[in-house]
Amino acid sequence: MHDSAASGAFASEDEAAIQLLRTSGSIAIFFLIAYMVYDLGGDLSSSSMLAFYHWLSISMALLFFGVTWTSVFRRHWRFCVLIFSIGLLAMFILISGQSREADSRYVAILLFPIATASFVDWGWRWQGLMSAVCIALYALARTVVPLAADDSFYRWLGLFAAVMLAQATAVFMQSYRERIRVQLRQLIDAAALRESQVATMAHDIRSPLAAIAGFVELLQDGQLSAEEREALLSRIGSTAWNMDLTVANVLDLYQIEEGHLPAARARIDPNRPIADALEHCEAQAARKGLRLTAECAPLPEIEADPRHLERVARNLLAYEIGRLSEGEICLRTFTRNGSILIEVSDNGPPLPAEQMATLFLRPGPGSGPRSGIGLYVTRVIVESAGGRVEARPFAADRGLALSVRIPAPEQGPALER
Repeated sequence: MHDSAASGAFASEDEAAIQLLRTSGSIAIFFLIAYMVYDLGGDLSSSSMLAFYHWLSISMALLFFGVTWTSVFRRHWRFCVLIFSIGLLAMFILISGQSREADSRYVAILLFPIATASFVDWGWRWQGLMSAVCIALYALARTVVPLAADDSFYRWLGLFAAVMLAQATAVFMQSYRERIRVQLRQLIDAAALRESQVATMAHDIRSPLAAIAGFVELLQDGQLSAEEREALLSRIGSTAWNMDLTVANVLDLYQIEEGHLPAARARIDPNRPIADALEHCEAQAARKGLRLTAECAPLPEIEADPRHLERVARNLLAYEIGRLSEGEICLRTFTRNGSILIEVSDNGPPLPAEQMATLFLRPGPGSGPRSGIGLYVTRVIVESAGGRVEARPFAADRGLALSVRIPAPEQGPALER
């Protein structure tokens, strides 16, 4: 959704540029026509060609203003502006050739790059092309319609100064627009994050809360048997367990999206927070009738946040518990090639390869641990510590193994973003 919002916002930039061009162009065209009419009234008797060029310039200006309202102009407005500019400059050159006025031609060509840089939002490349056109037309005019007063080195310097100023203005405006685009993307991303968090809270927390409220009402019914009450208590415990994990992961997700996941580093034995995660998940596995085992080898001490290590192990276990309806889950820890490995595997049905490849990616709003938020948070924590995550089949035709590899140097890095 935020991608379409961004593309719509960026697409509207052309429309804003056209509106600016139409407003500023209408003012410029008004004064152009006023000048042409005034000049035409004074020189009408001197030359029929001069009158023709004046009327042609007025007609071109009015035609251009009318074209700005067409669909063709919306698609090719930069090209249309360039063609109109070339035509109008050619008219000024022809008029100066008839009236023998070098100043009018020079001033018109001198002002064009500055005017387009100020009022035409078309980027530095098109502005550079406009500047090159002005220089080429001025050189052509000196050759085709030579005027004695036009042969001045200082006029060339003035023209090049105007071109450089116009190009610098275009570069500055382009840079400013890029900063605006970046800020717009950040605002859209922030809005999308808030929307995603609200959706997650609404779906992953509100729904379980409503379920717990319903279970409590059922428990208040004195007609329930002991077996039914035990089943309801189990469902309440399972729902509360999922909610607790979801809230923890959503809070971590918020900090990740903000670009900062704080860590309270300490020198620890990694097996301790992993054992805490295992203990926390044992009851949930038992509620689902799953067998949960652990094989924890001695591990070297590392400097890390124990909460992050516990969250990593807990999220791996939670996903495996959530995906199985029966079977066995095993958590193993061991060292290999200077790294600590945490592996959680099961003997359940295999996952398709395409689904396995997306397990640790950023999910959309989902439902509890099964939504993938926990695995995404796990990947960010592990990769920020220089480690990596992996999902693979546990055996050739069955099971799933989720593994985490964390470097364990003598002074290990903290698990923080």
